Amino acid sequence: WRSRGPGGRLVRVLLPGFVALPPLLAFVAKGGEDAGAYDEGFGIALEATVMMLLLATGVLLQSHGLDRMAEARTAEAARFAWPLSGTIRRGFSRTERTAHPGLDIVAKGGTAVRAAAEGRVIFAGEEPQQYGRMVIIDHGGGWHSAYAFLGRITVEEGERVRASERVGLVGHSGQATRDELHFEVRRGNRPVDPVPLLPERD
Repeated sequence: WRSRGPGGRLVRVLLPGFVALPPLLAFVAKGGEDAGAYDEGFGIALEATVMMLLLATGVLLQSHGLDRMAEARTAEAARFAWPLSGTIRRGFSRTERTAHPGLDIVAKGGTAVRAAAEGRVIFAGEEPQQYGRMVIIDHGGGWHSAYAFLGRITVEEGERVRASERVGLVGHSGQATRDELHFEVRRGNRPVDPVPLLPERD
């Protein structure tokens, strides 16, 4: 791209990798003339242009980086899906006196309970202590999810399930006193709060 520089010299503007940038970025004089031969005012303009270019580029790169970080956080946060729609009657708690390893979600009896993520069913049966009919899914990487108080189990041990595939129906087995689902997420056999790992609810 050619233009007239200081003193009317014919110069060529170098724009490696850029499009439609101000023609002050770099000058090479025709015939090997000194590329730095411009007056003080022109030099100030050049410096200002380069500064603005660098600032704009930095802002774009930073914005792109923040967007990628936000996408990564969103992907991590949405590791699991809600197993059903319903009111959370009791949430997760680590407090010693009120410890509760999962969520109790109230829903109508017979409502489909769905896998929070794909995986392999490693338990599907009666848990005699308190959870009644229960399904546990191994999602790999040390992650497991559990679905308890079920009225009916619709999968078998060893079966692979897809995300959102039905694994049972809401009921009130075990120590449940109403139709509800007890839902847990564990990592390394330690219960974790499922809510930060689930999509936001409307």
